[in-house]
Parts: sequence; structure tokens; C-alpha cells
Amino acid sequence: MLWAYILAVALGATLGLRFKVHAVAVGSLAILLGGTVLGAVVGWSVGWAFLVAFGATFAFQCGYFLALSVICLARQQPHKNAKEQADTFDDALTQTRVPSP
Repeated sequence: MLWAYILAVALGATLGLRFKVHAVAVGSLAILLGGTVLGAVVGWSVGWAFLVAFGATFAFQCGYFLALSVICLARQQPHKNAKEQADTFDDALTQTRVPSP
């Protein structure tokens, strides 16, 4: 059971590095349904199989969001210098209209 969770985190992290949210939704559904059926076939009770599959789905999604967070933190954002920031602030003020009474 521990290996299933480790595999789910690794698979989620792999998908997080490459794919969008749609892949996680499909993967979560496949893990939940497939894990429940597989657990029932192996001889577990349906409730226990569903609980383990739900935990694997949670681990899968945590792996996805962990990889997505690492990607977002690793990206370098362009820094504006002080003159560019001042120009955009002044432009914003000049384009603002105040309604007359």
C-alpha cells in the first residue's frame, strides 16, 4: 500500500511537470475507479479498497501540485527597474478619469 502512494506521488509529479489540470482530473478518476475495482478483486472489502484508492488519489494530486509549485517558483520573473515602474504609475494616473459632480 505504501508503494501505491509513492507511485501515485511520482506519477502526479510527472504529470505536473508536463500536463495541465485536465490530465489530473482524468488520472484521479482512473486511480479512484481502478483502485477500488482492483482492491475488490484482490479480496479487500469494497470500503477498504475505496479508502486506499482515495488516499492514492490524494497523493497523486499532492504530487501534481508539488511539481507545479516547483515549476512556478523556478521561473524567473522579469524585474522592472525603478524608471519603468515610475512610468507605468504616471501613465496610470493620467489615464484615470474622475467623474465631475
